[in-house]
Amino acid sequence: MARRRENASFQDAKRWLRKHFPSEYTVRIQLVAPSSINGDDGRVRWIPGKSEDHFKILIADNLNIHQTIDTLFHEWAHVLTTHSIPLDENASHPDVFWAHYGRIYRKWHGEP
Repeated sequence: MARRRENASFQDAKRWLRKHFPSEYTVRIQLVAPSSINGDDGRVRWIPGKSEDHFKILIADNLNIHQTIDTLFHEWAHVLTTHSIPLDENASHPDVFWAHYGRIYRKWHGEP
């Protein structure tokens, strides 16, 4: 299992994440030019809508696959954190964010 994860694609990681750590929100994920996210590796944005609120995760398209997947996990942990803390209050990485990120990371790497 761990060997498969070492060779995982971005699409594999997205499917795995949605299966094992589902969000109550719709989440769209895009690879974008780094300049569109102010030089960060990734961002998550809440997008209010008339019929549906959702999140958009933006990840810089110049990262290697391991950085891309790690950034996806980081941003997904922010989305999961919003189930209990609003996004504008969880930007500084509260304890609940690290708990979500740690669970994702450990499960991806096959750790208990």
